[in-house]
Amino acid sequence: MKKFLILLGMLVSFTACQYETIEISVNGDDDQEPIDETIILSFATDIAPIFSDKDCTACHTFGKTSPDLTAANAYQSLVDGEYVVSNDQAASLIYTYPAPDATTHRWKYYNSRQAEKIFTWINQGALNN
Repeated sequence: MKKFLILLGMLVSFTACQYETIEISVNGDDDQEPIDETIILSFATDIAPIFSDKDCTACHTFGKTSPDLTAANAYQSLVDGEYVVSNDQAASLIYTYPAPDATTHRWKYYNSRQAEKIFTWINQGALNN
């Protein structure tokens, strides 16, 4: 009888547990309002800084790993190297390769806010503005 009560107690305690999934924002950017897609993003002020913020330019610079993501060369390097396919995020390596859920890039990944900006910029035509 004692074993039965212990077993019953364990069963009740296991079934009473509730679990919640908590998403943690590493950079504190993920809890912001969604990007207003009606406002055209600027490559120079909204997109290029992502590469230096994530320290991408430590490797992606002239003479090192392509594409060159330094502020002066990033746009041309992305377009000429076919890393950006205007209006097609899925075909744009600059979006898919270092995306937050990607498993392909070994060093740096965008946070979800940065990925959303790049997604929106590509969707808006990947303008050099």
